[in-house]
Amino acid sequence: MNKMLLRTSFALIAFAATNCLAESDIPNLVGKWTGEKEFAKILKTESPVGRSHTPHEEFGKVNVDVEFTTQKGRLLKGTKTTEKWSERLVCVIDYDNKWLYCTDENGMFDGQLVGKDEIVFHYHHVTSDNSIVSVMKLAKRE
Repeated sequence: MNKMLLRTSFALIAFAATNCLAESDIPNLVGKWTGEKEFAKILKTESPVGRSHTPHEEFGKVNVDVEFTTQKGRLLKGTKTTEKWSERLVCVIDYDNKWLYCTDENGMFDGQLVGKDEIVFHYHHVTSDNSIVSVMKLAKRE
C-alpha cells in the first residue's frame, strides 16, 4: 500500500511540475508588431459595401500593425491597424506555445510563432461584398 501511495504521489508531483513548466513557457506577446499582408480577394460587388483593410482589388499588399495590449496567460487582446482603419482582435496561444488562434471583428486567422520576434498569420474573411485570404509576416518592434 505504501509503494502505491508513493508512486501516486510521485506521479502527481511530476504532473504538477510539468504543468508549471509549460505555463511558464508561454511567450509574452504584449507589444507592437509590424509587417506586410499579401491578399487575394473574391469581389462580389462593383464597389465595397463595408470597411476593409485592403483595397477593392483582387490581389495586393498592405502594411499592417498589430498591438497586443493585454495578455492573461494564453489569452491576448489588442488591435489590428492598417492605413484604412483599426479593429479589435482577441487571440489564444495554443498549448504547444507555437500557434495562435485569433478573431477580429469579422474574420479569423491563425498564427505561427517563428522565433521570439516573428509571427506568420493566415487570415480568412467572408462578407457580403468580398471573400479574402491573406498571409501576414509580422516582426516585433522594440
